[in-house]
Amino acid sequence: MARTVIDVDEVDDRLLRVAAEELGTTTAEDTVNEALRQVAARAAQRRIMAGLEAGIHDELPDPEF
Repeated sequence: MARTVIDVDEVDDRLLRVAAEELGTTTAEDTVNEALRQVAARAAQRRIMAGLEAGIHDELPDPEF
């Protein structure tokens, strides 16, 4: 993957601080990476749920068994 450089002077300091507090991160790099991980995970969860709602996973065994 290509490396992307983010100019932290153009990042909203307040949003970065709030995100770091919420995510439990201590550096801007860690905050951005964790935020991206969480957004990607939410997108994957939405795709899975959409598939379940559409019935594409109906062939899965009943979780009760």
